[in-house]
Amino acid sequence: MIAEEMDKSLIMLHNITCWPLRSFTYLSLNQRKQSSKNEITPYSREMLKKWLWADYMLYEHFKQKFLDTLSREKSFIDKHLNTFETENEKVYSDCVISKTDNKNGLKGDFKMWSSNSLGYKINEEIPWCKYYAISEMAYTKLIRKSQKKSKAEENSDS
Repeated sequence: MIAEEMDKSLIMLHNITCWPLRSFTYLSLNQRKQSSKNEITPYSREMLKKWLWADYMLYEHFKQKFLDTLSREKSFIDKHLNTFETENEKVYSDCVISKTDNKNGLKGDFKMWSSNSLGYKINEEIPWCKYYAISEMAYTKLIRKSQKKSKAEENSDS
């Protein structure tokens, strides 16, 4: 998988796992506000490339592997890309009331970790929508709670 090609990466994962395509839909969390983004100068980019040469080599290696797989799976990806984009648009239209930040109403489980990040006010009347928009910390707590409950049930069966 590669972040710059998230949709295609998820379609490839769908192909590998045979899970329903709908299982891979998402909302992009933690996007930085436009006012918080900085442009990197060409000089700075070159300096970072020199300092992080090993990271660049690793990234380029796996990017090429991804592109090779993408090339081999082109017909499968092309066949499913529009469907996947439509599914993602449906999640957005069903769930999202607005894209906003902590100052403008994100509270509780939906509050983002940084004041420079955007999240979503969602339609809480649709129960499954919250799972697309809650913060990583809230999601982690939810998973841990579920794991503890499963472990407790497993121990009580013994």
